[in-house]
Formats: sequence, structure tokens, C-alpha cells
Amino acid sequence: MKITIPQKTSNSGSIYDLASEDGDIIIDMGNKYRYAVITPSYYNITPTRHINEQNAIRQAKSLQNLGYACVTIIGHTAIMYGFDKSGELYELER
Repeated sequence: MKITIPQKTSNSGSIYDLASEDGDIIIDMGNKYRYAVITPSYYNITPTRHINEQNAIRQAKSLQNLGYACVTIIGHTAIMYGFDKSGELYELER
């Protein structure tokens, strides 16, 4: 399975968009991985892949604690999770 985040139009959105102006972001999940942790393209951090939800949450919280904003978890069922201002995990709207 591959997760694709389509390229955004130049000079649109904000620096906190997951999408990049440089091209599509493609995360190859293979058969093994079920979750990806992604940061806004502004940070230029390679998405990480995780076998289980607990590891994805741990990685996302670690990035958030380092001060990165808008850290997002994308699950194999296309459910996306984010963090609110207090650091609590919540399901994003689809």
C-alpha cells in the first residue's frame, strides 16, 4: 500500500500543510507497516513508518515534544490523528 499526499499549488496554503510544492509525497507502506508519522513539508523531515499504533503515537509525541507543529499520524485505514494544543491525541476529520 502507498499513501500519497498530492502536491500543493505554489504559494497556496500555509507552511504547516503536509503537502509540498515540490511534488507528491509518496509513503510506501509495503505489507509490513500500518501507520505513518508525517510532519509539514516545511520541516523537511522524512515520514516514518510503523508496524503498530503505539509506536506511531510514541514517535509523533516525541516530535511534538521537540517543538514540531502539526505532527500527523496516518493509519492504514486512512484514519488521521493529530494533537490539540494540550498535547492530547484526537482523530482528524476525513
